[in-house]
Amino acid sequence: MTSWAMVRLEDVSTLQPGFARRRHSAETVSDGIPLVRPPDIGAHGEINGAPEWQVAESAALERYRLEVDDILCIRTGRPGATAVVTELQSGWLYSDTLFRIRARSGIDPRYLAHYLASPSAQQQIAMRAHGTTGIRSITGRDLAGLHLPLAGPDEQREIVAVMNAVTEKIAVHRQIVETATELRTAMATRLFAAEADSGSTSGRAGTAFTEARR
Repeated sequence: MTSWAMVRLEDVSTLQPGFARRRHSAETVSDGIPLVRPPDIGAHGEINGAPEWQVAESAALERYRLEVDDILCIRTGRPGATAVVTELQSGWLYSDTLFRIRARSGIDPRYLAHYLASPSAQQQIAMRAHGTTGIRSITGRDLAGLHLPLAGPDEQREIVAVMNAVTEKIAVHRQIVETATELRTAMATRLFAAEADSGSTSGRAGTAFTEARR
């Protein structure tokens, strides 16, 4: 095992806040470039595939274009919540309520993403966040100063492979739970229907039980 170095986030990545729509006079349109905002970052690190806001193209906004494996981090409201940009969001824009974290050469962006979502990183972010009225936020300077253990390239890849495998399993089990929850809701609706009479409830219960076991 190679030795690990303790570095700051700014040592291994570049951080850039998104653009302020008013400052750039960006016009909201119905067929423009999707704009990612905090509500588009899901609880499980996913990015909404159809953001509510879209803005007109402008040369001034090119520096805010997203690339695959960029990491988006929420600045205000849920500071520290992150999501990784995929092929779907490549070329999209992001608002000034988000930071874009882009790994430097030689750093695996997925390694950074997994670390930023870890309890250690989230604890640091919580300690650095500001705000006393219920709306917490973190500055770029505080986020850039985040400490993280940097493994060698081979170990980064090994860690990413393990974390990706576990993340995929979690996603599968989450889908199973969601499907089972939907099935339970559907079964309850059928079995406890107000119009059901006592003579047919038993038959419906048997059919529902069979369907639930499939």
